[in-house]
Amino acid sequence: MGMPKIEFRCQMFRGDWDQVWSQLRMLYLMEGLVKVNQTHLQEFDTFKKRGLVADVYPSVYRSSLHYETEKGTEIWPDIPSLLEGTMGPGVYPGIWGDCLPVTTLVLREDYTVAALGNVVPGDRIMEDGAFTTVTEHAITGEKPILAFELNNGAVLRCSPEHRLFLRSGEEKRAENIRPGDLLKTPSKAFPAAVSPLNPSKLTPADFAWLLGIYVADGWCELPRHPRFSISGKDGHKKEEQKRKVKALLEAIGVNTRWHERYLAVNDGDLAEYMKSCGGHAPEKHLPSLLVSADQVRPLVEGLAADCSTATSGTRTHGTTSEILALQTRILYRMLGQSTHIKRWDEHGGLGTHPMYRITVRKPDDPEHPNARRNSARVVAIREMEPELCCDITTEAGRFYLPESDVMVHNCEDLACYRTAELRELPFHFERPSQVNKGKTECADPRFPQEPSAIDAQSRGQAWPGWKTVKGGIQAKPFAKWRRGPQGQYHYHAIVYLPDGRLEDPSLVLGMGKEAQFSADDMANRLKAGELVVLQYAKKPEVMVVDPEKPSGYAGGKALELDQQVMQKMAEASASGDFELGAYLGNPIPMEHEWDLDALMGWSREHKLFVPNSVQAELRRLRGYTAS
Repeated sequence: MGMPKIEFRCQMFRGDWDQVWSQLRMLYLMEGLVKVNQTHLQEFDTFKKRGLVADVYPSVYRSSLHYETEKGTEIWPDIPSLLEGTMGPGVYPGIWGDCLPVTTLVLREDYTVAALGNVVPGDRIMEDGAFTTVTEHAITGEKPILAFELNNGAVLRCSPEHRLFLRSGEEKRAENIRPGDLLKTPSKAFPAAVSPLNPSKLTPADFAWLLGIYVADGWCELPRHPRFSISGKDGHKKEEQKRKVKALLEAIGVNTRWHERYLAVNDGDLAEYMKSCGGHAPEKHLPSLLVSADQVRPLVEGLAADCSTATSGTRTHGTTSEILALQTRILYRMLGQSTHIKRWDEHGGLGTHPMYRITVRKPDDPEHPNARRNSARVVAIREMEPELCCDITTEAGRFYLPESDVMVHNCEDLACYRTAELRELPFHFERPSQVNKGKTECADPRFPQEPSAIDAQSRGQAWPGWKTVKGGIQAKPFAKWRRGPQGQYHYHAIVYLPDGRLEDPSLVLGMGKEAQFSADDMANRLKAGELVVLQYAKKPEVMVVDPEKPSGYAGGKALELDQQVMQKMAEASASGDFELGAYLGNPIPMEHEWDLDALMGWSREHKLFVPNSVQAELRRLRGYTAS
């Protein structure tokens, strides 16, 4: 059973007095996220061994994730949340960046309509006049939904970051679509089946027409009587369809019985098949759309028995069955024509079921360029309640929705993902460090870097000069800190390796070159197996920010920086100007100069540092008097 989302709310960096402890809290939180990620990796490793899943979670470098700077509130997602697009839309599209409700319908290769949530990798679904293979599928959680009312009578529902194709071929995110925009609809006729649908002795075309007539105007009398009937009142238009049905069936030896208002067909096998089309009108549907090319038009003509035709020649089908309305749209797509579907709830007719009107739209006319029939115009846009969504990737990059006829990640997310996967490796390689003497260099066996290791890996051999060690690499989450010119603090999350190197997943996944990384499709190229070039951050000169130290830092070169500050302050002490010494040691541009002690929170009366308000970020100049 699902749980409500859990939020940690931690107060940190409330002022300079809170810097050291806040950095410690940050590392604890990162370590917590690493531990959570380890449980996800362990869980799916166990599931795979038991045959419950096809594969384990991929490495962060093979996951199609990319780096982007996070704006606003920090979100720290775990591995499944990252891969499901929790981070939402960013500047550059990510693999799970666009989502549709799980109830969205798609057209499978067997011409059945399936909910998107039930699609699995390997399924073949319709795109523009051809079937394409689903390569990936993921439930992406609840997301806000935009509903686009289209001039073809349909409503397209999707997440704000979903990418839509315009008639021009341009792609736009849903949140950037505006009323009047023309969305692309299929431009090619859908393929028909190779083998005809025909469980009778009739010709394939005649059976298709009879099936259409039955769905439009027939009913079945099973199990009381082994027969079905086709309506048609003598002396009216439909009397002719009764005569045609009678002639076709009696030609193959099937007995019929004429009635003033219908024709009864006495054939148990045919009746059994017709029963599969549904009983009452709201249940009516075609058992299969796997019909051959020479059956499509006769089937449509049979369904047209209940049609109305305008003086212009425009044909409109009517039905109380939603699935039949969609099937009719698909059949016309097999003829290369688009349709408009309108639902009427207050139709004034018999019964309370909604009525669906399917109007066949005329094809594009080159002499009338404004008749844009191979597109759907956005009429209105509404914000809807969040829905459970999923996303799929296909070989073609797009797919057809019969109902409509038409991620970003930050440094700590990537660092905690990478740290967890390093710890969970079944084995790794080790050798004496080439950079830090006396330390041991550890390497992920999935990502050889040196030519000799790459060559050995390609031949299925161990890396030369390396020792195979069972178990994972004891990496740690780490953060580098720096102080901005206005007194604020910045951090960058990386991976601390046992030999002291700082692996930087953000650099590998596009940090600093986000636009080019996206344009080159590097995230998907890495996922497909392109060589991953690991990158490392420079070691920080100082480890943490510490307002209690003269320089404002601790660790690394902090002692040296402290000495520089004290030296400058000593030089200034000859004139008695301690404030000048502190300023010289920690130059931060300010619009105005004022009492330095008050600015940095130093109490002359009590001879100690006194925290001020949360807004004290600008008051700190990282220096203290020697006393």
